[in-house]
Amino acid sequence: IHTVREHLTDSRLPENRFIYAQIPLTIGNRDSTAELFVYKNPKSSVSKLDPDNAKILLALDLERLGHVETLISVRGKELSLGFCSERAETADLIRRDSIELYEVMSSVGYKLTGTTSEVEPRSTPENAMLRLLLAANEPTLGLDIAV
Repeated sequence: IHTVREHLTDSRLPENRFIYAQIPLTIGNRDSTAELFVYKNPKSSVSKLDPDNAKILLALDLERLGHVETLISVRGKELSLGFCSERAETADLIRRDSIELYEVMSSVGYKLTGTTSEVEPRSTPENAMLRLLLAANEPTLGLDIAV
């Protein structure tokens, strides 16, 4: 967490808008760590997270698929999933099997409104948080010049 806070300070991203956690996992016979970034809506009057209106980025290192990041957007019982992987074959596999995702989400009471699968390099903590801000339609740091 200290390293992430340093990144937040250096990049001037608003620290209070994100929850970051590293989650130890065992997948198959391999120990791994998932990185979880959760966006907290600053406009919400509720201090706790709203499970019916959430933006989450989950990053996993998987033995067969490589590094995969999933942006999960939840609104009520509807959700969308955006996958980014370092390998083209992983992105293709996710695209081919996306019909199964619709069926699985439906079986647990959610409507999957869309999936995307792209090939991109691994995110830094700053990039992960910027992706969450963009998914939440929040303005990001930038410079706007008009002449």
